[in-house]
Amino acid sequence: MAPPPDLIDDAIYEILLRRQPDEPAWLFRAAVVCKPWRRIISDPGFLRRYREFHRTPPLLSFFHNTT
Repeated sequence: MAPPPDLIDDAIYEILLRRQPDEPAWLFRAAVVCKPWRRIISDPGFLRRYREFHRTPPLLSFFHNTT
């Protein structure tokens, strides 16, 4: 069986990249689906780009309780 074309890997990469980080376990579950997805998610380049894409919003305020 021939490996899937790179276009499919690129599309999966972009889909996984745009998945909202609301539920962190989602990436783990996606990595368990199949080996190509696990390879994409465990790639250091993907993880770096994922963090850059979903940067934390700026801190608007800070509460400090002194009691």
